[in-house]
Amino acid sequence: MTRHLAPILLLALLAHPAAAAVAPMDFAYGRTLVVPQGTAIGEFELPEEIYGRVVERDLGDIAVFNGGGELVPFRLLLPPPQKEQAPPPRELKFFPLPAPAAPPEEALKVTLLTDREGGSVSVRSDSRPAPPEPVYIVDLGEIEGMLQSLLFEWSASEDVMARVSIARGTDMEHWSPFTGPEVLYRLQYGGHLIERSTLDLPPRQNDLLRITFAGVPPDFRLLGVRGVVSPGNSGREHRQLSIPGEPQKPHEYLFTLPGPLAVEQVRVIPPQPNTLARGTLHSRPAPASPWVVRGSVQIYAFDLDGLHLTAPPLKVFSGHDREWLLRVDGRGGGLGAGIPRLEIDMVPHRLRFIARGEPPFLLAYGSGRGDRHGQQVDDGLLRLPGPDGQATLARKATVGPEHLLGGRDALRGRLTPERWKTITLWSALVVSVLLLAAMAFALSRRHLAPTEGEERPEDR
Repeated sequence: MTRHLAPILLLALLAHPAAAAVAPMDFAYGRTLVVPQGTAIGEFELPEEIYGRVVERDLGDIAVFNGGGELVPFRLLLPPPQKEQAPPPRELKFFPLPAPAAPPEEALKVTLLTDREGGSVSVRSDSRPAPPEPVYIVDLGEIEGMLQSLLFEWSASEDVMARVSIARGTDMEHWSPFTGPEVLYRLQYGGHLIERSTLDLPPRQNDLLRITFAGVPPDFRLLGVRGVVSPGNSGREHRQLSIPGEPQKPHEYLFTLPGPLAVEQVRVIPPQPNTLARGTLHSRPAPASPWVVRGSVQIYAFDLDGLHLTAPPLKVFSGHDREWLLRVDGRGGGLGAGIPRLEIDMVPHRLRFIARGEPPFLLAYGSGRGDRHGQQVDDGLLRLPGPDGQATLARKATVGPEHLLGGRDALRGRLTPERWKTITLWSALVVSVLLLAAMAFALSRRHLAPTEGEERPEDR
């Protein structure tokens, strides 16, 4: 038996195939890349749909090919996480505009009616003009840097739900719309307080802002306005992704991001409208890592008088964590039936590649092959300075629509040399165990067998 098993074991150890070159058909999907003529290095932002197509946790199943099907050097550039928080808000100067005087004829209306006998009847109207909408001027002249958001503080004897419009200008006569209408509110019910007193602003600077509050109580008064200046690494293009949750324990939900994304803020969207709950968000880079608390969140969604109110996002500084966990306070039923979603604001990857060979170039992605397809080059090789010594040589590439390459067959993968090696080693181990078992069985039979001339027990 040993003579027969030894050749089989030797063949198993030597039978794995040689490493095959990576080809476009090893990937499920592709997109054409068009670069200007004379481009040495192409660059583009990774389309957000690709994050849901890749298989590898670290986006390893991405590659770039030229028109001849040859793999070209490339590098995925992940933006650095937002490590520094915005500087503390600064107090801004603001001035209320005087309400315009009501015309006399509207302050008191008199109507004359004539009856059949020709007599006159005087009727005094009890109507009064609606109170004017409060308008304030905010001076930004002392702000250095780009204003990111405004924080408002006000007083009112009632709940506030205001429609806020902002106009910008450089003098008091010429204004142009800036934002709005947005909604600010402070509502209290059953011991809960939901509030939104911050407005995010577009990335543009002006000297003056004119802010109008509509639908506020008559005694509404603005007490203070503070401005938040953008940190140094903000101003990057953000994209929003919606991540479905997976139920874990009661009132716990897991959210898995499609890759190591640069997340800068998150918002929990409850499964049903008119929901109010509290929770805690945790994150970690991989399943084996411990959970880290990222902050407490208030979760709500209300539909009031045609307005949809949702909780403000939670700003995070978590690096590139891929897994997020929401633990909800179960009092009051938690989030009720259904599963929440996690909306994330993230900064997409940039991909740079060497435009070597003939176009068109091809971005290929999505593969179950299991090895490092792309063989990304060192980051420094793609940061060569331009002619002026400052700008990079990279030029923007245009990304075409998605089309099929290997399709589902590529997603299923194939046996790579690494997998063959693993299978071979396990096969050798199993064969060795079987061989030892066979040898042990043969020895036990020989030990129990009677020698020549020895009487068997049953013959006695």
